[in-house]
Amino acid sequence: IAFGGRALSDDQRAKYLNSPETVLFDKSSNLYGLAWARQPIARTGRVVVVEGYFDALMPAQAGMDNVVATLGTALTERHVRMLSRLAPDVTLVFDSDAAGAAAAERGLELFIAQEMHVRIGAVPDGKDPCDYVLSAGVEAFARVVEQAPDALDYVWRKRSAQFAGA
Repeated sequence: IAFGGRALSDDQRAKYLNSPETVLFDKSSNLYGLAWARQPIARTGRVVVVEGYFDALMPAQAGMDNVVATLGTALTERHVRMLSRLAPDVTLVFDSDAAGAAAAERGLELFIAQEMHVRIGAVPDGKDPCDYVLSAGVEAFARVVEQAPDALDYVWRKRSAQFAGA
């Protein structure tokens, strides 16, 4: 439906390069990889949502076929409604930096409003899912997904740690 890619050099204006939005290509209502992940998601009732194209592509290439990515935009209510028709269980594995953690927390309300079970996973060492799959393997990434805590438990632990350190 459109072109999307990642800049290969640091001198590019933007990290991700996309076609302009059209009636057919609306980043807020499309998910990268959904075409190949739709059947595995529906079969298992579980979906993993990541932030970037390569974060979805690397696990899929290694055999983890229920991973989709937002298209360089924040998770939207339209994304969540689309996923709710396919699977009741979602795991968010965004980049493990502060921006990724904040994006995951913003997405929680959307999933809870759709009455979906949501968990939040974090790859170690500040890596993104793509780099983690390349360095540790898809089995390690699958463990991150399997061991991801329930979203409310995740938020509770984060807030408790913030108050304990204050």
